[in-house]
Amino acid sequence: MNEDQFEKLKSISDKYLKNIFLNNYIGFISWLYVVRPHPQNMKDYDDLFKNKTNYYFFYELKKFFYSLVKILIKLLKYIIFKKRIYYSSINVKKNSTDLLILSHLINYKDIGKKNDFYFSNISNLLKNVNIDSLLVLKNPNQYNENKSIYNWKRKKIERIILPNYTNFINELVFIIKALSVRKFIKKKLYFNNNTSLDRKFHNQLLTECLSESTISSFRLNFQIKKIVKMLNPKIIMLTYEGFAWERVIFKSCREINENIICIGYQHSLINKYYYNVKKNIFNGFDPDVVLTSGECGYNIFRNEKNFNIKKLLNVGTHRSFHYFQKRKFYKNKNSDLNIIVLPEGFMNETNLLFEFTLNCAKILPNIQFIWRMHPVIDFSIFKKKYPKYKIIPKNIKISYNTLDQDLAISKFAIYRGSTSIIAAFNFNVQPILLDLNNSYLIDPLHNMQNVCLKIRKEEELVKIISNKNYIIKSNIGISDFFYSSFKKNIFLDFFKSQINNNE
Repeated sequence: MNEDQFEKLKSISDKYLKNIFLNNYIGFISWLYVVRPHPQNMKDYDDLFKNKTNYYFFYELKKFFYSLVKILIKLLKYIIFKKRIYYSSINVKKNSTDLLILSHLINYKDIGKKNDFYFSNISNLLKNVNIDSLLVLKNPNQYNENKSIYNWKRKKIERIILPNYTNFINELVFIIKALSVRKFIKKKLYFNNNTSLDRKFHNQLLTECLSESTISSFRLNFQIKKIVKMLNPKIIMLTYEGFAWERVIFKSCREINENIICIGYQHSLINKYYYNVKKNIFNGFDPDVVLTSGECGYNIFRNEKNFNIKKLLNVGTHRSFHYFQKRKFYKNKNSDLNIIVLPEGFMNETNLLFEFTLNCAKILPNIQFIWRMHPVIDFSIFKKKYPKYKIIPKNIKISYNTLDQDLAISKFAIYRGSTSIIAAFNFNVQPILLDLNNSYLIDPLHNMQNVCLKIRKEEELVKIISNKNYIIKSNIGISDFFYSSFKKNIFLDFFKSQINNNE
């Protein structure tokens, strides 16, 4: 998808989201949230720009009935396999916490750990200043909730896990609500659709009302309201990137307590092409406060004139990169022959980078390629989907080291959209962008063209490697602009003031 198509999508989706005052459920349709022009995020919109004008209505009608059949089959499963609204490692008591922190269970290795992948030891820090908090985890990879929660329970670590379905009655209600918003859109929001794109967008929107992501929005609304009603927190904080489920949580909390403070924590790098994260939707769907992980995010939000919130604060992150002092410890004599490969947490993006560097590894047998898997993807599962990686050349290594260990023994880093490339600067590792299909839209360094190289073909990498006199520019310190060190005192003072003001 190109930038022009992305702009058109933004404009059309806004027309529908502006009617959120007429029907709150419009804000529950994930497909309406145009997050960013990343291939993974945009694949659900690809059909809009294909030549299916004459038959698009029937095409979407077919998809709608297919979705309906899938949902009915799942309903039968829900009759047999009943699940709870949530799974808890503690006995949840009424009015028992000041702050709810909503995070994600994305890696099996994180189960049972005290520190959270996104929020680290923030709960313990808050406890030291007499602020009670509780971590609630979404479960996108569908790990067994009973087994997972047991690992925290036996260690007496407080956690709540949200399952991906509840029971037959609840799930049926979610479907009925989804059908009701579809009926509303069909009757009330058929705008003067003069263009083919407008008409196709409207037809696909009707189908998306029954998508799994939309149903999950209604499920999340139900689960969060139950938890908020029981625990009565003063504040809720969650990761914030512009997705529908984030806005649904803000709205759900306010349906129970209109005075609750809703905080979005921008943990991941954003750029100017991120859209919904910098946009007001209103009617209770917006955060009150945005915390940023660095100056880069802070400046982007501050300069966005159309995004009004009560407070913006840079608190940094525990995931900031300050590893340069370890370089000489890990450095070895073969480091100049190492190239680290940094994919994102998407299967297709990982495949794209690995396929390219696999070809490069065959051409460059004396170069060691270090393949790192994103934490959300397990290499054994990846190999099942892409069997061609079951056998790889000897000069490709699947890394299980830390990122700093791998960067410290590397000279070059190949990436596309991964924000872990920021850490490369602290090790004088040269970033190389695999520049395919409008890569500037997803490149974390798109506005820093002077610091990275770009390649499209294997021969271009060979040429870079062949230049034995290639000198890497020192860019130490750049990473601090993107990810600041965690500002503990600022963070704690902010939360203490919010709790005190909300007594």
